Amino acid sequence: MKLLLTSSGLRNESLREALRSLLDKPVGECKCVYIPTSCHAARGDMSWLMEEMISFYALGWKEFVVLDIAVKSEWDKSLWWPKIEQADVIVMGGGNAPYLSYWLQRSGLFEALPEFLKTKVYVGVSAGSMMLTAGIVSSVIGQTDNPEDWGGLGGRRPSTYPAEQQSDKTLDLVDFLFRPHWHKPDPKYENLTEEAVRRAYRYFQKPIYLVDDQTAIKVVDSKAEVVSEGEWVLIDHD
Repeated sequence: MKLLLTSSGLRNESLREALRSLLDKPVGECKCVYIPTSCHAARGDMSWLMEEMISFYALGWKEFVVLDIAVKSEWDKSLWWPKIEQADVIVMGGGNAPYLSYWLQRSGLFEALPEFLKTKVYVGVSAGSMMLTAGIVSSVIGQTDNPEDWGGLGGRRPSTYPAEQQSDKTLDLVDFLFRPHWHKPDPKYENLTEEAVRRAYRYFQKPIYLVDDQTAIKVVDSKAEVVSEGEWVLIDHD
């Protein structure tokens, strides 16, 4: 299993090199599938989506495919599933975590990923990174200190997409929680502090990586390593 769990894509050379190091051959010989589905339920300005996508496209793949599983799930599977099977790298883009979880299940990709990850590299971005961790609730850490809001979907009922298209499932392939976007200059992250994450740790009793957009967690088999040109902290004790 080879994973690169990023906060905001490949924002610096250290992160790009980390991805290259996970590949068995040069980037120019690899096929990449980029799955942007999570962005549909995101809110506000979405210029970040183009920056995220370009950060991957710019590496110079043999083939770069953008595949939206929310759309393709309604198609004959033979028309799109082979693109995932043939990919060397699966990039799961950022956006809304409960929405992405729902479509990963609806598409069948959640069920297939553990087998795919025996031979493919997985790169997550924000919500896409959370999908493999010990819980989706990390998406609301720093937004609320009410433990009642930390169960399942964090008590949120989004208004920008159908309420039934959400899930709290993750694959739990690593034993930690992942909280991205530390220090991001956006009002919705102004309460995302180290102390807020420490309070959440006392409730969940699971290790939490708090990372900024210049940081990622590289995982090979069961060994996790931080790759960063920014700031991060691992909170795993009181």
